[in-house]
Amino acid sequence: MDDDDAMGSRTPSGIGRRGEDAIAAIATARGAEIVGRNLRSGHAEVDLMILSRGVTWAIEVKSAQADSMAADTLHQRLDPRQLGRVRRAAETIARLRGLPTPVRLLAALVTFPSHGDPAVDWVEDLDDARYSGK
Repeated sequence: MDDDDAMGSRTPSGIGRRGEDAIAAIATARGAEIVGRNLRSGHAEVDLMILSRGVTWAIEVKSAQADSMAADTLHQRLDPRQLGRVRRAAETIARLRGLPTPVRLLAALVTFPSHGDPAVDWVEDLDDARYSGK
């Protein structure tokens, strides 16, 4: 068992946490402020909320190992109903915290190879009707 396995990073929750960590690191490296992680409102959770250039962003993070079948289905795991709940939760959290609204919704699809840096596919058109959750 390697260190990643010992720490649980190859489990679904461990992969998810690694994906969120990777996206938080990218966001801060690009000058964004992390507002919160794993924020809950009602039955929804916002994986990552950031403030960048006066815009509040809610980021839904989906992660998988590159050698798993899940890596091929990351886009399919963007469920419109879930994204609708995330959007509503993010708007509520932003209002309660006095952050700029409306909140923009973004997805980060993170794939971890056996070695090296993760690959990130950003899905920025979540305001599109396919993902609106309406």
